[in-house]
Amino acid sequence: MNKNLYPAVFLALAGLMLSLVLPAALAAETIFSDNFDDGNYNGWSTSGDVSINSQYKHSAPYSTRLKGNGTMWRAVSTQGYSNVTLEWWWAAGSLESADHCYAEVNTGSGWTVVDQLDDGEDNYTFRQGTWSGSGINNNPNFQIRFRVTTAAADYCFIDDVAIISADTPTPTPGNTPTPTATPTPTSTPGGNVLDVAVFISTGTNSDKILALMRAIKAMGHNVYGLGVNDIELGRLTTNSFDVFVLGPGEEDNKAGYDSTDSLDTLARKNAIKTFLNNGGGFVGIQAGAWWPSQNGGTFDIYQGNYYNTGTAGKYNITITDPAFGSGTQEAYMTSGGGYLTLSSTATEVARNSSNQTVIVRDTYNGKGRIVLTSFDLELRGDSELDWTIWDNWEMNNSHNNSEGCWKLLGRMINWAATGNASEPTINASNPSGARVAVYATHDPNGGAWSGLLPGIFRSIEYAGYVPLAVRNTDIRNGKLTTSNFAAITFGGGYAYGYKLQMQNYEYRIRDFAANGGGVYGICAGSFFLSNWIEWEGRNYDYWVDLFLGWDRGPLEDIAAWPAYGLTTTDINDSVIGNLGSQTQMYYGGGYKTDLGASNATVVATYNYSGNHSGTANAIRFTYGSGNGHVLLIGTHPESRSGSNEDWIMWDNYVEGSNDPLINPDNPWTFVDAAFDNWLIQ
Repeated sequence: MNKNLYPAVFLALAGLMLSLVLPAALAAETIFSDNFDDGNYNGWSTSGDVSINSQYKHSAPYSTRLKGNGTMWRAVSTQGYSNVTLEWWWAAGSLESADHCYAEVNTGSGWTVVDQLDDGEDNYTFRQGTWSGSGINNNPNFQIRFRVTTAAADYCFIDDVAIISADTPTPTPGNTPTPTATPTPTSTPGGNVLDVAVFISTGTNSDKILALMRAIKAMGHNVYGLGVNDIELGRLTTNSFDVFVLGPGEEDNKAGYDSTDSLDTLARKNAIKTFLNNGGGFVGIQAGAWWPSQNGGTFDIYQGNYYNTGTAGKYNITITDPAFGSGTQEAYMTSGGGYLTLSSTATEVARNSSNQTVIVRDTYNGKGRIVLTSFDLELRGDSELDWTIWDNWEMNNSHNNSEGCWKLLGRMINWAATGNASEPTINASNPSGARVAVYATHDPNGGAWSGLLPGIFRSIEYAGYVPLAVRNTDIRNGKLTTSNFAAITFGGGYAYGYKLQMQNYEYRIRDFAANGGGVYGICAGSFFLSNWIEWEGRNYDYWVDLFLGWDRGPLEDIAAWPAYGLTTTDINDSVIGNLGSQTQMYYGGGYKTDLGASNATVVATYNYSGNHSGTANAIRFTYGSGNGHVLLIGTHPESRSGSNEDWIMWDNYVEGSNDPLINPDNPWTFVDAAFDNWLIQ
């Protein structure tokens, strides 16, 4: 039932009554409008740094952000219309005397500036612009353009663009004006965008998780990263999600999922089964297909077996289920791959060259739909659109029809959700900025925790750069160079895992910094890059030694480890910027002391009513000859509690409860400023 039925009927009747009493001459016609609230700027041409923005907008939820030399333009026919006006809302930020935001039109004689924002009009406040000059009426080739000419960290925000005629159109003989087409949403079953939950917590594979989430987003779906508390506390429901996706396992094995720190508790397994019994879909990839199989443990939602016989490499698989298409597809398999056997109710979707089943579909109790595969369909070995670079190296930058893997994965998700394995349209692009490596290895000892990686990748994208997952073996093998990356990020997780994974190869990180690379350490990543750590009163010697001082934690009076919470940090730095007081997530990070050992500058301090208020939360310093720029921070500016912009769901709730946790600020502005003004040089 449509819960908004009665308001809709009332509004329709009200609109009808108004149309009967208002003179026709007062009726205005909208020739074109775009408020960007569909999350894209389809139909616009762009150059430079252009992105969708949710922080500053005239109308919720989105505007379009122009950064640096970003430009957007499009043509709109006004043929047959008179008394035409161009309207828009715009705002600027961080402009200086030589920086400007321009609104321009082209009526057929070249581009003309019709309005601009300058230094002094850059307080992020939206202003309306209008123009109705000569040449706008009855023009089949009218063009509009917005552009910004600024430094890299200055901005222009565009929203609610419209072209309106105060008169009804005058038909042109033989050429009736055609309304501007509304952008077509990405194709999904029934035209509906799906809500797809992806397990991102302990047990999943950190170096593939962003490729998986990126693929789902490119299909046009909403993607949400769920942790164990989301599942245990009842948030995995068919009211909220259409499909639950369980990706490859840590170290390409199901052992991580077998842990009680992961999914192997009765409460969590029952929650997923309830989701299936209520009609939800389940998609499992590699260990995510092994663990729910009959021989995978005690979850047993699929009554066939999974055999882990995989050897890493590219293989051709043949589609055998006409509902999923036809032909062959080249796909990658890591050592977690293999094949499946068919249950009595299952249907084979694809097989390998040995005629073994590699994709299977089935139902659970005749209600929920299950699709399992032994291949890494999320990986694209010839593209950086999957935000993963190690797979390109493994596949020698060659992958036949790699987009076809995303389409096949999309068919699996669509069938699990609706029973219709229609092929999605893939739509993905990367920012125009430099490449940033993101360390993405996690094993039983620790390292980069998958539960925070989505926010790290998304915040780097927000800053205008391309985040790319790398593994510890890639760094060991010499891939961390300034010719490959402008910076590297070590995110939150467990510093001891970092230490063991990079043992005897710490010099690779030091060399990268000494050669001019930027190095960004967050929480555990900050601990790892420091010489000395104090943790819960005990001292530890770490070996990368970028920062020669101390990193000390946890700050139990903010949130007692291993809990998390929000805290205030004061950001006041002459280089990165004076961003004032900002709320950020705290999750066990440290405060820095002995800054003089590395000639470090305080960027941000903790500000709360506790023992360590005023201590250094974030610091910056140069390394080597001064070319390398290092930034260490104890809080988590990648987290956006209360928002799904970070593709993380667990951080929207107070630890261990269903009480909402909402950050009133956007800490990605700190990440943006840090990369623009310090890390990328």
